[in-house]
Amino acid sequence: MREMSLTQESDVRERVREEYNDLIHSIFNSTFQLRSKFDQFRNELQDDVFDKINETRKEAVDAMAKLQQKFKGTSDDEELKANLSRAEQIRALQNENHHLNQLVLKMKALNSWRQNVKTHSFLKTTSDLRKKAENSRKAELELHMLAEEEVVLLRQQLVASRNAMASTEKDSMQVRKLLQKELKIKSEREHEEAQRERSKQQLEQAKQAGVEKLVDELMDKEARLKRLEEEQDRTSKLTHLAYEKAKRDVDIKRKQLNHERLLKLDAFQRVDTLQSQVYDYESTLLNRPPSAATPSLSKPRSRATSATQLSRRSRPSTTGNQWPPPVSWPANRSLTPYGEFPADIATPLNNESKKIQRPKTVGGRLRSRIAEQLLNELEPDTHRTIVQLAQLQLEGVAGNGASGLSGSGGRRDKY
Repeated sequence: MREMSLTQESDVRERVREEYNDLIHSIFNSTFQLRSKFDQFRNELQDDVFDKINETRKEAVDAMAKLQQKFKGTSDDEELKANLSRAEQIRALQNENHHLNQLVLKMKALNSWRQNVKTHSFLKTTSDLRKKAENSRKAELELHMLAEEEVVLLRQQLVASRNAMASTEKDSMQVRKLLQKELKIKSEREHEEAQRERSKQQLEQAKQAGVEKLVDELMDKEARLKRLEEEQDRTSKLTHLAYEKAKRDVDIKRKQLNHERLLKLDAFQRVDTLQSQVYDYESTLLNRPPSAATPSLSKPRSRATSATQLSRRSRPSTTGNQWPPPVSWPANRSLTPYGEFPADIATPLNNESKKIQRPKTVGGRLRSRIAEQLLNELEPDTHRTIVQLAQLQLEGVAGNGASGLSGSGGRRDKY
């Protein structure tokens, strides 16, 4: 920027100098022209003055000659003529001097014009040369700046080219690696294809070689399949027969259970009748008047009542899954056949029981509980047992059929 400002300032100065020189040159030209005109005018004026002087001399000589002739009667013509001739010679010399002055003025004007032209051309050439020098200097500066810019650009281009070269080298390495990888994959594929072709050829040869063997094996397998189908039909028939047999067995069991139920109901009715008779007998004994044996019988009754209370407290709900369920007894009944008998009656009965030894059975409480549970839940238990027996029979039949099918399937897999 400083160089540009300096160059602009020098350009302005040079332009002002040129304008000043042109103005001075025009002033010098105008002054020279005026001077030459003044010199010409002076020369012309002198010539005119000399002409007028010569004319006036001639007139004066003529007038003097006329006056001499008039007053003297004689005139001196020779002296006048000699003066006139000398005046004419002077005049001729003056004319010649005038022409020479004109020539000298013309030569001066020509020399001054030449000098001015030369100086103007010199100044012009110097200004042109100065302009050329300035222009060359400017061009040099511009070229220097352009060279610096080009150097910077070239350096940037060099850096960019180096970076591009590095990136291209990286890309080329990657491309080379990819090409090597692709070539490797291609070679592997070609090798695999060749192996596949060989394996296909071998398989075709093996297929062609083993077609007859496969046909024979297929025939054998078909025969085995026929035999297996026959076995399967036979096993299905057997399973159907087993199912029918199980169904018949279930029907027989159901009939037997119904018969047993009826028998148990009859037995329970008989037990109820016997118990009612025992209870009636006990009630008759209780209705007798009190005697001395009553205090001794209070303890067994209290025991019986406490036993009934304990049985009532300890029995669970009949809705549970306990077997046998609890049974509630009336408070005025004893749990034993000799619970509240008098001592005189109870002792012979005890003695008879000692003499006749009956087989040991469950107590009256347990017997009554079993009876009540059987009476209350006989039908659902019977139905449940029948269903369980049928399910067990069906599971046994299904297990036999599955085992037969698995055996036939295993034999089929072996084939």
